[in-house]
Amino acid sequence: MTLKYLYVDGTSYPEDGQGTIKAMALGQHVSVDKQRAEHLRGLLRCLSVCHAVIPSLDEKTQKILYEGDSPDESALLDGVRTNDIEVTGRTNRDLMITFLGSKETFQLLYTLEFSSARKRMSVVVRTPEGQLVIFTKGADNIILERIKKGSLSEGQLAHLNETVENFSRVRQGSFIYL
Repeated sequence: MTLKYLYVDGTSYPEDGQGTIKAMALGQHVSVDKQRAEHLRGLLRCLSVCHAVIPSLDEKTQKILYEGDSPDESALLDGVRTNDIEVTGRTNRDLMITFLGSKETFQLLYTLEFSSARKRMSVVVRTPEGQLVIFTKGADNIILERIKKGSLSEGQLAHLNETVENFSRVRQGSFIYL
């Protein structure tokens, strides 16, 4: 599986392996305004923090490998790695990442593991700035059911549903996250 697209604020961003998403997240790309860049950073931070993957160092290549029960989670982390986002360490209490060039440590406070019944995972963390944040990722239909009524316009919701349908036709492992 590979990460092919990210969906933020009604726009699909292709993962091209060239660091374009990083440029957009930093606000250095002409097609992204300041608010959209902030939302894209939020999505990337969610992907880098909300998972059960254990990073390990390959002694031969000196590259960090991602090991976990879900190949999808490893694929997501491999996908964002080309944009200077990498999980570098994990303990029972902390998760260390490099995020767009900055080293960050998140205190892991509580994890609601993915299950076939919930079809989503949530993690409560204390950010490096001391904020308490809950990150959730999961199946698009489950997340869509929980979006607050009225938080998306009819046009945004129609575009989102169309994008979900289009992505679900791709057989090579595309992902869509809100």
